[in-house]
Amino acid sequence: MTEHQTAPPWRVLLLGGASGVGKTVLAHKLARHYGVSLLLVDDVRLAIQQVTTPEQHPALHYFLTTPDVWRQPEDDLLAGFTGVANALAPALGVIVAHHLIVEGAGPLIIEGDGVAPSLVGEQSPLLPHILDATLMRDVRALFVDEPDENVIFANMLARRRSFERMPPEEQGANAHAAWLYGRWLREQAEKHHAPVIPARSWETLFERTLALLER
Repeated sequence: MTEHQTAPPWRVLLLGGASGVGKTVLAHKLARHYGVSLLLVDDVRLAIQQVTTPEQHPALHYFLTTPDVWRQPEDDLLAGFTGVANALAPALGVIVAHHLIVEGAGPLIIEGDGVAPSLVGEQSPLLPHILDATLMRDVRALFVDEPDENVIFANMLARRRSFERMPPEEQGANAHAAWLYGRWLREQAEKHHAPVIPARSWETLFERTLALLER
C-alpha cells in the first residue's frame, strides 16, 4: 500500500522495542499506509554522538567507548541499553513537543530501540515543553515484543548490519542483551500503561498493529 486511506488517530506515534523484533519493517509499513513521515531514533542518537563527548554524555557513548563491549557482564550491557534510552528521552521529548506545537506539522512516526516508555508516562520529559498537557492525547506509544531469545538472535543474524562478522560468543552476548532489554521495555511499558504487541506472527503484525492503534 502506497497511499494512506484515513488520517491516523494520533499526531506522533512512538514505536519501540528491542533490536531484532521487526519494528523497523513495521514502522515503514505504517508510514506508507498512513502517508506520514518516519524518524529513526538511531539518526537522533548518531547526531548527538557527533556533537558530544563521552565525558558529556557517557551513556550515549557507552557502546562506542567500552573496550570489548560485547564481552562485558550482561548487567552492564543491559544498563548500557537502558542508559541510551534514558539519555535520549529528553531530546526525543523536545522533538515530540515541538512537532505538537508547530501549526500544520503532519503526523510523524518515531521508531527505534531508544524509545523509552517513560516518554508517555505521568512524568514525561516532553511535558515541560508543551503549553497544553491535553496535547499528550495526540501522542501514542506502542512497543513490539519478542519473548524468544533464539528468535531475536536469528533475526539479528538475518538482517546482517555487521552482526554476522562478530565472533559467535559476541553474537550471543549481543542477542542476549537485546532480549534482556526487551524484557525491561515490556516491564516499563506496562508501568507507564503503554500497549505492548507480540511480534509474532510476523504475517499478521501489521494488521494487528492497525487494529490496536485505531481502537
